Amino acid sequence: MTDFDLALILWRYHNVRVDPKQSDIILGLGSYDIRVADHCAALYLAGIAGRVVFTGASGNWTQELWDAPEAEVFSRRAVNQGVPQDAILKECEATNIAENLKLTQRLLAARSLNIEAVTIVTKPNTLRRVSACLAVQWPSVDAFLTAPPMTLEEQITPQRSLPDLINEMVGDFQRILIYPTMGYAIPQKNPKEVRDAFYTLVERGYVAHLMGDQPLPVRTK
Repeated sequence: MTDFDLALILWRYHNVRVDPKQSDIILGLGSYDIRVADHCAALYLAGIAGRVVFTGASGNWTQELWDAPEAEVFSRRAVNQGVPQDAILKECEATNIAENLKLTQRLLAARSLNIEAVTIVTKPNTLRRVSACLAVQWPSVDAFLTAPPMTLEEQITPQRSLPDLINEMVGDFQRILIYPTMGYAIPQKNPKEVRDAFYTLVERGYVAHLMGDQPLPVRTK
């Protein structure tokens, strides 16, 4: 199988996208992909929720890309797309998914906002990690995880090539395997086809996003 074929297996595994539903807020997770902000704006304008929260500091992939934290950049983009500034809240400290969720809850609590349902928007390849993390970090909320509608080919950008995206997905799959043992997330099903794609891509050198301080889980039959 080609690298792309194997990447598509991982991408379909990660992409557990559902349709958004009426929510108290739309939560946009910061990243290098500004299309997440565009989708948050579109959902707001469609009436999915009356408030948008953006969360994210400057990460390894965005500190050289933008002049401000991800949440600030996404907020500006949403305003340009027609979302009123007073309908947006920003959380600019989070550096990972767990912090995205925990610090957003702190932000909402500080404003006495009771949130029962949230539509969470992120990149397609990040959805499963968010789902696994939610059960630990924000178990009380009814969450609908969604992403901008795109294919794997469409997710590739001038800033993030196919090899970049493969490295990211390989690293995220390792985290899906390891984080439950560290208390960060709940276990996920990982079919043999997905495990085989992961280990084959590691063998082919896609190791840039692996957690270097953690051993690879033992490959099982």
